Amino acid sequence: MRSVLSLACAVSLLSASVASAETIQGQYLESRNASVWAGQCVINSEIGIAGTEATLAWKVNQGSFDNVQLDGLAVVAIVFGDRTFGIGDRVTTNTIFVVDENASAVQQTALIKMATASAGDTIQNVVKVKQSKISLEIADGGRSGLSILDAGIAKVRTRRLFRTDSLCGTKQTRMAYPPLAKVTDEQPAFTLESVYAGSEVDVKSFADRDVPSAVLAKFSL
Repeated sequence: MRSVLSLACAVSLLSASVASAETIQGQYLESRNASVWAGQCVINSEIGIAGTEATLAWKVNQGSFDNVQLDGLAVVAIVFGDRTFGIGDRVTTNTIFVVDENASAVQQTALIKMATASAGDTIQNVVKVKQSKISLEIADGGRSGLSILDAGIAKVRTRRLFRTDSLCGTKQTRMAYPPLAKVTDEQPAFTLESVYAGSEVDVKSFADRDVPSAVLAKFSL
């Protein structure tokens, strides 16, 4: 009887630990200047040429990070790498953060920490933090492929990925590169437009259009 009670207590403690670990959850968008949903022939042609720029966006549905409540707030990271993400050695990166203007100073700091925890080594040298109104809408949990991000200097629009968009004979469910953050339930999307209009780094601006390069997903920490 004692062993059964001990096992029950252990399971209860483990469940409580898991529940407390996942204190924040929300939606995630990622768009790169590379064909994420493509076959090997396309991937090989882009290595060393494309895949060095990415826009990552998190919108908190509910929860807290570092004991700071972040319900409904968003943060965007515009990341520039010195080589193609997801290929070979670790990429050296510079990042511009755009934080939700509706967030307090404490919440803005927590949003950046949350995004950094989610993205890991993708976020390295932070060159600028800007404030802006951020609108991120992802329809149907990402399954429809429809999303719109407007973060001032960064904008992304996506649609459903069709079979004819998935180049070089690959299936739509096959990703050429893993996501740049810890996410779940990844869904494919076709980038209609991904724009950065700023002057914070050597790359003054970029505009990528009509590329099978977006991922819509969920995150929790």
